[in-house]
Amino acid sequence: MSTEQEAREAAEFKGMTEAFEKFWENQDAAIKNMIHVFYGWENAWKHQQATIAAKDKQIAELQAENNRILLALADAEAVIQNCPEINPSNYDHDDVCSLNAATCEAHSILQQALTNKEKE
Repeated sequence: MSTEQEAREAAEFKGMTEAFEKFWENQDAAIKNMIHVFYGWENAWKHQQATIAAKDKQIAELQAENNRILLALADAEAVIQNCPEINPSNYDHDDVCSLNAATCEAHSILQQALTNKEKE
């Protein structure tokens, strides 16, 4: 084999070796990129799940607050429905006291509901 041919084969071999090494470097980079993308998606998914959980908690809290207010309004309505009829010719001192007490109770129920205080 001539020196020129040996040099050509050595160059081809070197080129093949470099190409092979570059191929594996590219594969390694591709794998690292895929792992990075995967973890990026995983982190984004975890963040999204945390956001959804926070929103679900907020919705549950708002529903509970809404239910509490609705119950307070129902209580106040029941008190108002049981108030004596307001007719100046029909009541005596005890009727006035009863009407005043019912009105104060309804007002207290509504005030507590709107200021987020629990019934005492």
